[in-house]
Amino acid sequence: MSIANLYLLRKRRNLNQKNYRERHPEKVAAYLRKRYLKTRTLQIAKSIEWQKENAERHKNNCIAYRKNNPEKRLKWQKEWVKNNPEKVKEIKRVAKYKRRAGLKANAIPFSASQWAEKVKSYSGMCAYCDTGKYEHQDHVVPVSRGGPHSLNNLVPACKSCNYKKGVQIWTPRPPISIA
Repeated sequence: MSIANLYLLRKRRNLNQKNYRERHPEKVAAYLRKRYLKTRTLQIAKSIEWQKENAERHKNNCIAYRKNNPEKRLKWQKEWVKNNPEKVKEIKRVAKYKRRAGLKANAIPFSASQWAEKVKSYSGMCAYCDTGKYEHQDHVVPVSRGGPHSLNNLVPACKSCNYKKGVQIWTPRPPISIA
């Protein structure tokens, strides 16, 4: 068989496949779905194994993806929240009780006057940016990360810095000594 004949046969086969796919999209979709489900567990296992072996690289890939695709991530997150209201409700409930338990367990009592003195030591300004006015009590080491609810772990913060900080650990500027 000549090369020209092989070429024509291959071209005819591709054309037949294309025509079949166009005429029977539901059969093709069912076949592809069945093939995917057959190999799905293997694919997932391989993916998990790779993630474990390359944990740091995987973490960096995820961070880079989130940074480069914020709109996709936000769209996916909104969609997930919309489709999983019970899971969202449970996550919020657990987080609320974890925070309360953490506050109680790690609480070191302090008075309102002690807190007022601390705010005064920062001149009523944000401990992070020094430009915003004090609006929130902020935990330097967040309670969710094991930080205590104590005067030593609290600083005054503006709303903007407190929201930007989230659960990160930022170093506040030192307070101004009161003479």
